[in-house]
Order: sequence, then structure tokens, then C-alpha cells
Amino acid sequence: MSSFIKNVINYFCSTWEYKAILIYIFLGSFFITCQNAGLNYSELLSSSFTNKIFLTVILYPSFVAMFMLTYQYISKNYSLLLRLKTRKKYATFCIVTIIIMTIFLFLQAFIIELINCNLTPHSDFKITNNLNYSVDDFIIFIISVIKILLTAIVIGFFNLFLQLKFNNKNVTVIILMACLTLIFFGDKLYPSGFWLIDFFNPGFQSHGYYLLNSTTELIISGIVYFSVIILLLIYLIYRSSKKCKIGVN
Repeated sequence: MSSFIKNVINYFCSTWEYKAILIYIFLGSFFITCQNAGLNYSELLSSSFTNKIFLTVILYPSFVAMFMLTYQYISKNYSLLLRLKTRKKYATFCIVTIIIMTIFLFLQAFIIELINCNLTPHSDFKITNNLNYSVDDFIIFIISVIKILLTAIVIGFFNLFLQLKFNNKNVTVIILMACLTLIFFGDKLYPSGFWLIDFFNPGFQSHGYYLLNSTTELIISGIVYFSVIILLLIYLIYRSSKKCKIGVN
């Protein structure tokens, strides 16, 4: 399986879309980072990489483009389908590939952000506590980065579920764009006055860390929340793979 995952990564890196995604992330990150010029390095990195515009307009759509492209390649790779033989193995391969591809692009996006932070005027690195949490802001940033990574994995799994469920690229894109819109306005819908609505508000869960002041709530709202969603999506992916048309039994 590892050799096929490597083939998927090599294919993705060979496409013009991959280069376009990196350029898009770089330019978008540079624009956001420049707006925060003058902060100390830790504040510059934190405020730029967790910026709502950067996440919902630049980073998450880049992941959607990558997931759509790689799934189209996997679903038409007949030698891979013949090797996998069963739908369950196919679903497992897709799940593992999504996780690896997500980490692959996420690390590159983070490195690009570090480069842009170094290109932007800033003061020395300094640990601050300006977010009114019981721990330093840098700890909050680490938790937020984990939340962003989990959000990207959720987007990838949700894309896979939609592909298996509808087998229609256009329907999948429309639903994913609607979800990204909901994520964008998530902080505007919080608090709703009803905890259940807040719980199913992916935008708040992803980038609404500045709306809380409890580290425990932050961990529950993001890391625990998205871990549960990931497990639910894995179950739905395996269930949907039993009825999908992918060329394997």
C-alpha cells in the first residue's frame, strides 16, 4: 500500500495544480502576514496562521482542490483497484492516503507561513499572554494548529464520503463550498443561545478560539470535537463504500 501512496504523492506533485496551490498559499499568506507587521514573532505567526480569512479562503479551499484531484486519480487507477480487490481495502487506502496527503500539504503551508513571517517586519520572539487564557498564548497557538490540522482531515474525509455516496464531482464541490461558507461565518453565529447549535458549528470549532477563555473548553471544542467527527466519518466512509461503484468487489 505504501508504494501506491507514494505514487499518489508523486502524481500530485507533478501536476500544475500543485504548483498553483503552493503559489496561492504563499501569496495569500504573505498578504495576511503583512497586515500583522510589527508584532513580535510569536504573535505574528499565531495571528497570521490562525487568521479566519487565511483558513477559509486560502488554506481549506487548497485542501479541497488537492482532495478532489487525488481522488480522481485514485478512482481511475485501475491497476490500484485490481490490487486492492475489495471495497473495504479501497476505503482503507483512501483514508490513509487522505491523512498522509493532509499532513504533507499542511507542513508545506506551515513552512510557507514561517517564511512569510521572516520576510515581514517583526520584533523579537517573545511569549505573551494577551488572549486571557490561563496559559501562554503560544500554547493556545499549538492547540489551534492541531485544530486546523484536524479540520483539514475532516474536510478530506467528508469529501471522500460525498464521492462514495453520490459519485458526482459537481455535487461534491457544491456541498463542500457550502460547508466552507458555513465555516467562514461560524464565529458570527456564536453564541447562538443553544449549546447544541454551537456544538454543530464547525466554524466556531475550527477558528473560534478567541471567543473562549478556558483552555479546557478550547481543547474540547476543537481537538475532542473533531476527533469524534473523524471517527463518525470513517464509519460512514466504510458504510458508503459497500454500495459505491469503484471497479472492485
